[in-house]
Amino acid sequence: VATSAPTVPSPTLSPTDSPTIGAPAVLEGQTVLVTGPCRVVLTNGEFCFRSGNFPYNYDDFEVCTFETAAAAVLSVRTFATEQQFDVLSVNGASYSGAAGPDGVSL
Repeated sequence: VATSAPTVPSPTLSPTDSPTIGAPAVLEGQTVLVTGPCRVVLTNGEFCFRSGNFPYNYDDFEVCTFETAAAAVLSVRTFATEQQFDVLSVNGASYSGAAGPDGVSL
């Protein structure tokens, strides 16, 4: 379930920016609250959610949260977690290994 982020001023992301942990980022007029070491970056005109150490392995016990009230459909280009141990949850559904949430509506 998507929730609304707090109303505070936020910068528009440029291709190399990443929001401060716990700070909202503005994505095409929509607010996304990012917590944990993860980042939101602009790549080839698309916004991308990444683990903090991408493209290298993420850390043990790394937990990130992206929250938005905006309606969107996820498009997954690359997805890889340690099967059955590391999980991405989207709207209550879990994804692990190489099976990401491609085409899932938020």
